[in-house]
Amino acid sequence: MAALAGYFYRKYRTTGSKGYLKSMGAVALVVVFFLAFGRAVEAVIYPEKTWLAYTVALVGALGGTLLMGAGYEGGRQLYALAQGAIFAVVTSLMISCLPSFRTVIIVGRAQGICSQAVPGSGLEEITSSSAEQKLELAGRLAQALESEDHFVRLGALYKLAYMPAAAVAALPAVIKMTENTRDNDELEAAAGLIAAMGPPAAAAAPALQARLAGAEGHTSYKIEAALKVLAPAK
Repeated sequence: MAALAGYFYRKYRTTGSKGYLKSMGAVALVVVFFLAFGRAVEAVIYPEKTWLAYTVALVGALGGTLLMGAGYEGGRQLYALAQGAIFAVVTSLMISCLPSFRTVIIVGRAQGICSQAVPGSGLEEITSSSAEQKLELAGRLAQALESEDHFVRLGALYKLAYMPAAAVAALPAVIKMTENTRDNDELEAAAGLIAAMGPPAAAAAPALQARLAGAEGHTSYKIEAALKVLAPAK
């Protein structure tokens, strides 16, 4: 994109044609959209950064609109203004809607970071591994649950859920996290993992029961679902 913008700028300098300014403005808006999208994804994880996504979108929309406006003559500059306004509205709506996809974004970020921290833990590698290899990987993912990085810990829980039979070997570390974590994402992921393990993870029931008292909303639902799996009604 930078090369394309540079090309249009050089053509404008050599020919003087204002049409190239319109093209530069359009390219600028495309670049701004992706920059704002990146900041918006970051804001889903760190809500205190939401202002940055809106700032990038609005300031970028203004810059792109001014460039496009310079490429029009007279009243047609209103066309550039309308384009810029539509861009700002659509991009702002995109930013405001992204939190609805929080779970997808969090899971993707956690699994990506964990894959870097724990070699061989990619989804394709897990599904193609033998039972012995999964047991070995479960041991390394159990160690990852002690990481200081929140996303490594969270990713390890998600990855263990892909191999619930082998994950039973990591149950002591999962129980410890269930007892100690103060993060709802981690607690929900741990409850989901325990539910995936099923009755072999019955030793986790007391830890889940203890956390249920202070849980609310979706977290409470996940814990209750796990408890039902460990002790199904007769």
